[in-house]
Amino acid sequence: MKIYQVRKFYEGKANTACPITERLVQSGFQQKSGGYISYAKSLGLEVDYSKAMPTQWWHLIKSYCDRSDPQKNFTKQVQCGELLLWMAEAAQCVDPVELDRLVDEIIEHNIERKYANRLIRDVCFDRIVAKVESSCPY
Repeated sequence: MKIYQVRKFYEGKANTACPITERLVQSGFQQKSGGYISYAKSLGLEVDYSKAMPTQWWHLIKSYCDRSDPQKNFTKQVQCGELLLWMAEAAQCVDPVELDRLVDEIIEHNIERKYANRLIRDVCFDRIVAKVESSCPY
């Protein structure tokens, strides 16, 4: 899956309701510094974890896609769990019950972020790829 395919698929999903992702982020599971958070701050954007700001749409489209080569592959090296969860929820490629259970497990067991990111990636990534590539084959 190429970055231009990701952009094409998600660009119009800025206002897609993703309550499961919001619940995870509002529980405190969000990158605290570096990456897209530092980039948002450098632009003077609001960073408010209780409001899930910046949004995961902004994270994907403005921070990642806008600053990446569109021909580059979107790979499993993308490690941000909240981003991958949002992508799966917005794409409706993972059953919401399964996503809810995953978020419940992460929150209730206070799973360490690095491990939780891998859990989310393992559940969501390949399904995201399948959905995006089938919707945007070229």
